[in-house]
Parts: sequence; structure tokens; C-alpha cells
Amino acid sequence: MIRGLVAAAALLATATTASAGGIERTPQSVAILFEPGTRVELSFSHVNPRVTGRAFGTRSGDVIRSHNTLGFAMKFPVAEGLDAAVIFDQPIGASTRYPSGTDYILAGTFATINSSALTVLLNYRIDGGFSVHGGLRALRTDGSARVRVAGAFDYRMRVEPDTALGYVVGVAWERPDIAARVSLTYNSRIRHKFDATERADVFGNVPVEDSFRTTIPESVNLEFQTGVAPDTLAFGSIRWVRWSQFDIDPELYQELADDPLAFYDSNTVTYSLGLGRRFDETWSGAVTAVFEPRTRDRMGNLGPVDGRRGLGGALTWTEGGVSITGGVQYFRIGNTTTRPPIEGRFRDNSGWAAGLRLGFEF
Repeated sequence: MIRGLVAAAALLATATTASAGGIERTPQSVAILFEPGTRVELSFSHVNPRVTGRAFGTRSGDVIRSHNTLGFAMKFPVAEGLDAAVIFDQPIGASTRYPSGTDYILAGTFATINSSALTVLLNYRIDGGFSVHGGLRALRTDGSARVRVAGAFDYRMRVEPDTALGYVVGVAWERPDIAARVSLTYNSRIRHKFDATERADVFGNVPVEDSFRTTIPESVNLEFQTGVAPDTLAFGSIRWVRWSQFDIDPELYQELADDPLAFYDSNTVTYSLGLGRRFDETWSGAVTAVFEPRTRDRMGNLGPVDGRRGLGGALTWTEGGVSITGGVQYFRIGNTTTRPPIEGRFRDNSGWAAGLRLGFEF
């Protein structure tokens, strides 16, 4: 019973990260560590936000592109009381583009960030239902950007991929007879040093080779679940991310603009709460709600979103050691005004996400 409900809950946890604070795309959950036996999961999600705004009487067009993410996770016993997990995900990303061919002041501006992470974790069970877990995460990130401000400058940048290491530590408590579990996990910051090529028309479009540092921020996850009735599971999470650690501020761009290319003033907290139910021996399902409060900061023009609210649902089919979970979510994106001199106003935006997860137990 519990495995089908947990599969639906896990898929919704990934879907609820759509358009989360900063540039986050996955919640960095460690839930697979607590699955019994050996388990392999493959996941896919598609996120389609629609974000439009206005400045100086002109519409921006849809500026946030849809994106896909892939994931893989495997958990297996190592020894008595000791388990291990290997997790691949794409934890951060961005795809912003102000459509060309419009009169919007940023027409032709774009930014992309791509990432892949490999996390290796160990979980050691101790007395009283408690356990401790930890491991290392390797993150590979690259990106490119163009900022075209009509009548001012046309700037381009591309960075070479960089791989850097961080660590994960946490504690958990479980009571299997009521399907209860609480886990608290800290993910360290990861510090990249990027080699960049920059150019700008006001400097003759001459390529400038330099380097700069960017911090992918630290975070804390509180994940919980408990049985509340026969065949019924309540679950949720609280995720804090220190996005004020993050900025992208290459050297040449500093000479063109007052603010970094990308940055956030405030940290974010994201809350999710759900309920899962087994319908019969084969089918189970879950619903969830997610809420991320607005910071009410003025955002940068490459990420004009602030907070979100979402509702989602998932169904799981289980037969023997195989499970298939599909889920969808609709979310509303918080209003914001971007920083001067453009001061675009982005209002009444929304999006949807869908995901598929295959699970195999041995």
C-alpha cells in the first residue's frame, strides 16, 4: 500500500518545483533512501509556464520557455543497517527569451542555464527508529546569455561548463507501523568558477576572456509523511533555499549595468502538503497543494516571477515489482515588477506541469 502512495507523492514533489524560487527545477529529495530493498526509478517531467508583462505600453510576449527534466535514482542495501543511493537530476536551470520582432525594449534578450548533478548518499540506521544520512553531490553547470537593451547596448556571454562538489547531511526518524517518517536534510552551497567569453557592441564586439564565481545556494529540506487512516497517507515538505547567495556578475557586464546579470535579494521557503489514498491492490493516487510566498522584491528581467500557488494530482499503477506513476499540476505565478530602468509589470501568469515515473523493485 505505502509504496504506491509514496511513488505518487514523490512525483508530485518534483512537479511542484516547477517555477520554484530562483532557478530551481528539482527539490533534491532524499526519500528514495528510505525505500526497503533495492529500488530503481526513472523520471521525466515537462513544465510549461506562461509569463507575460508590459513596459512603456508594450507587451513582452511569453518570456519563460517550457522545459523538460530527466531523473534517475537507485537505492540498495550495503550491509546490515546501511543503505546507499545514487541520484541523477537536473536541479537548476533557466530558459528566458524576450521574443524578437517586437517593440519591447528587451526584444532579443535571452538566458539559458543547464545543469546535471550526481549525488551519492549513505544512510545508517541506529536505535529508536533514527538514522543519519550524508554524501557528496557533483554539479556540472553551463550557460549563455544575451542582453539587448534597445538604444543602449547589445551584450553577449557564454561560459564553459564547470563541475564542482558539495555535500549532503541529514537525520531521520521512522515508525513503520503507522508509515511515519520525518527527515531533515542540509544541502551545502556549491561554488562554481566559470571561464567566460563576453562581448558588447559598445566595446566594438571584441571578445573578452575572463572568469567569475557563482554560488549555487545551500538549502534545507524537511520532508514528512504519516498514515492517517487505513490505506491513507498524509505527506508534505518545507524547503528553504538561500537564494541571496546566488548571482551571476561577469566582469564586462559590470561596466554596462548597475545590477548583476542575475541575482535574488531574498531567500525562499516552499511549502507542500498532500494526501494519498490506495483504491485497490493495483491503483493508488495522491493530491497535493504547494505554496511559495512572494518576496515582494523587484526581480531581475531574466527571471520575472515571484512566488507561486499550485494544485496537482497523480495516479500510480502497481503490479508485482513494477510501478508507473503519472501526474499533472496547475500553478499560478506571483506578480512582480522588474528593476529599473525597464520596470516591466508581470501579472496574472500561470503554467502547468506533467510528469511520469517508472519504479522497479528487486
